[in-house]
Amino acid sequence: DEKRRAFDFYDPITTGDSTLSACVQGIMAAEVGHPEAALEHFTNAVFIDLDDTHGNTIDGVHIASTGGVWSSLVCGFAGLRDQGPMPFFDPRLPAEWEALSFHLKIQGRLLLVELDAGALTLSVHSGGSLDVDVRGQVLSVGAEPVRIALDPVEVPERTVFPSGPPTASLPIVR
Repeated sequence: DEKRRAFDFYDPITTGDSTLSACVQGIMAAEVGHPEAALEHFTNAVFIDLDDTHGNTIDGVHIASTGGVWSSLVCGFAGLRDQGPMPFFDPRLPAEWEALSFHLKIQGRLLLVELDAGALTLSVHSGGSLDVDVRGQVLSVGAEPVRIALDPVEVPERTVFPSGPPTASLPIVR
């Protein structure tokens, strides 16, 4: 809830003048449950060089932004977090998309991730089995595909801040 409130406050006032803004904002929009904003930020990130939206592609492509587009797909729409003892997925596929799939080298294994509107399918194509957490359900994934049905994610109402920033009510620690 804190991330969503912070996103709702900062997203409209963020300038987006960095070529890395759109991809990070898209990842956060997907995580906090704003699929339209996630897709809009992703699209903006994709076109940074393709449409020269920052007017400087003549100087070279924005490689970090290209990596950000990949991160938007994997960490945003597929919802990967790899910060704990096992990979965690909380997928948020855009309604306009039929599917998303990619290979991921993780913990020495090659994991195939296939996401569609109703399910996430995982299989290990190289290496032993891998424990994976999908929305709180821990699964052991091996060579045989494991298909996990996904419930739709509720889209929250945008937070309105009549009294200031999302942290306005927090005490100041000196």
